[in-house]
Amino acid sequence: GPAPDGVPSRPRPAHSAHEPGFLSIDSRPYARLVIDDEPAGVTPLIRHPLAPGPHRVRARLDSGAEQRFRVFIRAGLQAPPRRLTWPAQPAPF
Repeated sequence: GPAPDGVPSRPRPAHSAHEPGFLSIDSRPYARLVIDDEPAGVTPLIRHPLAPGPHRVRARLDSGAEQRFRVFIRAGLQAPPRRLTWPAQPAPF
């Protein structure tokens, strides 16, 4: 609708295309994360900022078990959180 001064207002985009989005990942047991070939720390990863677009994620347990997946990040938004599940790991001796 019109602004108080009578000039029609234009809707502003909700988020700039250059604004980061966010990714959260949890895992039990904890996992080491690599996003786009860059170390990203360990789980839980909470609201990790990423550029909009597709990203490759690798999660690795100390046992060597690994999961790989892709996520798509939208500018200014939180991607659906991920909780990683793992097959039962043998007990160490």
